[in-house]
Amino acid sequence: MVRYGLTPYEALLTATRYTGEFLGEPLGTIAEGALADVVPVEENPLLRIEDAANVDCVVKNGEVLSVQDLPAPFVATQVRQHGRNKT
Repeated sequence: MVRYGLTPYEALLTATRYTGEFLGEPLGTIAEGALADVVPVEENPLLRIEDAANVDCVVKNGEVLSVQDLPAPFVATQVRQHGRNKT
């Protein structure tokens, strides 16, 4: 989005708050009653949007998950699905 003219701030709003507004869901903001997971990053993506990809962890439902932990539920699902296909 930044490559095509949005500022980093506008791109982050589009990916978070505006998406929640479009879907009519309490997503993309940090506010009472909102569904908010937090993705802390090392640098400032408002200055350099590429920094938004420099994720060390995610705070989901109050639990801190490392980047390595994130795919675990999906891997378990794939194993179960592949196991079902073989029987």
